[in-house]
Amino acid sequence: MTELIFRFADDEATLLARILENIPNAQVTFLLNQYGIIRLNASDATLFSTLPGIIYVEASRSLYFTELTESYLNKTISCLPTGGRNAEIGLQNDFNVLTGSGVLLGIIDSGIDYRHPEFLTENGQTRIVALWDQSISNGTPPDGYFLGSLFTEEQINAALSQPTAQNSVPSQDTSGHGTHVAGICGGSRIGVAPNASLLIVKLASPIPGGFPRTSELMQGIDFCVRESVRLDMPIAINLSFGNSYGSHLGTSLLETYIDSLNGVGKSTLVTGSGNEGAGGGHKEITLTPDTSTAPIEVVLSVAELQPALNLQIWKNFVDIMSIEMTAPTGETFSFLPDTSGEYSVGSTLTGEATTLLRYIYSLPSFYQLAQELYLSFEPTVSYITPGFWRIRFTPERIVAGRVHLWLPGEAARNVQTRFLEPTPFGTFTIPSTASRILTVGAYNTANDTYADFSGRGFNDFLPRTNKPDLAAPGVNIISAAVGGGYVAQSGTSMAAPFVSGACALFMEWGVVNGNDSYLYGEKIKAFLQHGARRLPAFNTYPNPYVGYGALCLRNSF
Repeated sequence: MTELIFRFADDEATLLARILENIPNAQVTFLLNQYGIIRLNASDATLFSTLPGIIYVEASRSLYFTELTESYLNKTISCLPTGGRNAEIGLQNDFNVLTGSGVLLGIIDSGIDYRHPEFLTENGQTRIVALWDQSISNGTPPDGYFLGSLFTEEQINAALSQPTAQNSVPSQDTSGHGTHVAGICGGSRIGVAPNASLLIVKLASPIPGGFPRTSELMQGIDFCVRESVRLDMPIAINLSFGNSYGSHLGTSLLETYIDSLNGVGKSTLVTGSGNEGAGGGHKEITLTPDTSTAPIEVVLSVAELQPALNLQIWKNFVDIMSIEMTAPTGETFSFLPDTSGEYSVGSTLTGEATTLLRYIYSLPSFYQLAQELYLSFEPTVSYITPGFWRIRFTPERIVAGRVHLWLPGEAARNVQTRFLEPTPFGTFTIPSTASRILTVGAYNTANDTYADFSGRGFNDFLPRTNKPDLAAPGVNIISAAVGGGYVAQSGTSMAAPFVSGACALFMEWGVVNGNDSYLYGEKIKAFLQHGARRLPAFNTYPNPYVGYGALCLRNSF
């Protein structure tokens, strides 16, 4: 089965009847604001896209954790109330009464070790109001969804009283990522918002051991927003997943869906900027209108034992240029706009094909001006041809001139597969590129410096893409570990929950305590940017490294 994301312009009942009339075995999940997810046979995808009421269809994409594999020891400085993490994000004693009480923390991640003391009350009861495990298929999913199993607060408390809790609530966090993230933003002892109620979504992967997709993430976000409306509670939703597929201009259905949620309930969405800053997966070039200039060559180094790979090339449609690629074998291939095809890359030793190079050179879509050349490297046996793949760009008629090339995130490729001269700007991951999400970079509190792995925004820092919004501690962060105890981890996955917890405190003060009923969403972002602390290495703010500066809730109030 294939999973697609779509936008529609019809009432749900009418559209569902139309879909099932034409594609009887389809499974449709309607999201907020006229977005949806459909599971269907791949052969029915074209038929679905042509049905009346369907505005646009997009494939679901794989996501990756925004966490590093290395661990460090953390001593924090950031500025919050003195309990828990409050000293790290900068609140003085006047704010010590803020704990996140009355606010939901939605944590969409790899799950949670719900037996860990950080997620229990003083009397041993769970602080989790609901846990949707998308990976468990033999239970009952939430109403309106086809995926996974929903466990209630009562079921979790009953499981906690059993010797083996997994018998009745078998949800587990096998990677520990979600447990660590939840501890930072909402742990009872070490969390930024230790009394917030926890709403947990464990994302599923269609392939065992693989990565979840954007469609699962969108359903998780949808569930969290709907639950906050049902419970009449404000919510801060923490996302610690991302990918590099797209124009990075906020135009994918995932990004526009997130932006559309502004004003639905009282919600604030937070995500990390990703860990691709030093990953070598992005290259930017600029062609000039002078056609007499030499072509610009970009060199992609493909490591040994690279099983598969894809490369996206994004350009402005107004620009006309020729693009050709030379393989390590010496063979050269060209690509014509608005075409698709494939080439067999031979071996200089055996004369047999080792790599199948497929390409799709698409036209702009109705929602963006950018044009994509998508290249897929597929091995004919086990691995694609290693060595230097050279891509040449020759100007023919240039108006804008900017070209971006992106590889998949480091988690999805050999770390030695990278551009020889990468561009570190434009390495923020999707959905941190959405306009109305709160995007968080990482800095090292040990020396008050930007963490070089942290995904950066574009160097020109245009108003539409001025990311990140701010930075938070992301190096040597100690938090909850699966099975009890604590562990140090690094990444923007660790930075984002500091801000999510801070948002929960903001919403407690404003919405719950009645000081400002509209203190959520973009308004919180504005206050956090206003109060961000300047780091010594930068003279210009905002900037594509740390945005408006380091999180400091004290100054934001």
